[in-house]
Amino acid sequence: MLLPSGKGWVAIIAVFGCLVVAATVFGAEFGHGTISQLLTQPIDRRPIWREKMLIMAAALGSLILLLLTIEAPAWPVAVIAACAFCTIPYFTLVGRSTISGIILSIPIPGIIFVLGALLALWLLRPSALNEERLHFWVRAYFYILLPAYCALVFYLGYRRFLTFEIAGREQPQVRLPAAMQAGLERLASCILPIGHRHL
Repeated sequence: MLLPSGKGWVAIIAVFGCLVVAATVFGAEFGHGTISQLLTQPIDRRPIWREKMLIMAAALGSLILLLLTIEAPAWPVAVIAACAFCTIPYFTLVGRSTISGIILSIPIPGIIFVLGALLALWLLRPSALNEERLHFWVRAYFYILLPAYCALVFYLGYRRFLTFEIAGREQPQVRLPAAMQAGLERLASCILPIGHRHL
């Protein structure tokens, strides 16, 4: 079994650190219940977004600098940090928690890469596949598709933050389908006394 070296472990920990730092910028507001206080202030939301992004950029940049000082592989972590910076705030606002921001943001870049690789294999046919064309696809992914995806999701996150509304304190962070919510409410009304029925 091949395990990473000491510097490899540092890079793996830095990747998870990037994900957590990026998700915590807005996820902590949901976790502590302060997002409603933040967003109900009668001020423009753009400076709030800018300050949160600057703080996140400084934290992610410090992780990359740490990797550079110990001579660990920094470029893969830098790519992940850039993706986390651009995408995780949007998914944190969609999922309304730190964990959902991380979980929702991880699979999409991988899916884009796999679908593109399958398309490249189908277009190139295995007989015509060579190393040069494979490198072309990898470069296209890292230089065109991934930045375009990150830019799009960053813009969506910015727009979502500017128009984000909290419906009320009673709103759950993760919504159940209506049929399941109604079933749970019926079950709770049968089991719990009248004073404790609120879900």
